[in-house]
Amino acid sequence: MLELNKIYLGDCLEIIKDIESCSIDLIIADSPYFEICGEFDYVWKTADEYIKWCKTWILECKKILKPTGSFYIWGKVGHGKGMCFPKLATWIEDNNDFIEKLDIP
Repeated sequence: MLELNKIYLGDCLEIIKDIESCSIDLIIADSPYFEICGEFDYVWKTADEYIKWCKTWILECKKILKPTGSFYIWGKVGHGKGMCFPKLATWIEDNNDFIEKLDIP
């Protein structure tokens, strides 16, 4: 069981295993990009490998998110290698695992 109000450093796929299903109100994710900047985002050999990894952690986030919870994800949209994010956004939308709420006040 993880402590509340504490920051954990580690692999999200390992840490998320210790979080109870349907227990989180808000997830804000700013994952590494794909070959844009920094050593941390040059660990995947291909864009498809990166997208597969993203799909894995996104579905794990869905498991711990309350049905009334919110999920925000940051990403880069741009030329060249920054085009992975639109593919992920389309997958999220097509997968119907999340409900898009457009009537934000």
